[in-house]
Amino acid sequence: MHTPLAGTLPLLTRGPNPHPLSVLTLTLGSGAVIEKKVTKRGTEGDAVAQGGFGSSEFSRIAETDAAGVGGGVPKLSAIRTLSRWKFDPRAAPASVKKIDGIELTLFYDLNNIVAGVDSSKPSRVRKCRLELSRE
Repeated sequence: MHTPLAGTLPLLTRGPNPHPLSVLTLTLGSGAVIEKKVTKRGTEGDAVAQGGFGSSEFSRIAETDAAGVGGGVPKLSAIRTLSRWKFDPRAAPASVKKIDGIELTLFYDLNNIVAGVDSSKPSRVRKCRLELSRE
């Protein structure tokens, strides 16, 4: 399946088998391959009783150049995403119209381990406020 990708890359191809759901393999129009594998997922909190909950996800990213898989040493990185969501706890779950969230994404460059750089600290951090709503 080929899908146009907004921006500068001409084509994006998703791997032929969408399963397992924890692995996403993308082949870009240039021939480069990016594989994202979720290695840990978790949730916390009782959403109904407390009016909020949290989730976390840890992923390993492997990127290869146009030679594709097996064409060289992949660039390795990791992403940790922490999310917190809240809504009015007095509302019945089916009647909740808006959920507010904050998401913290930490990016780690695993290739720095070879260079002797402390990889326990993220190379970049992104913080986003999110709002999910329905009519």
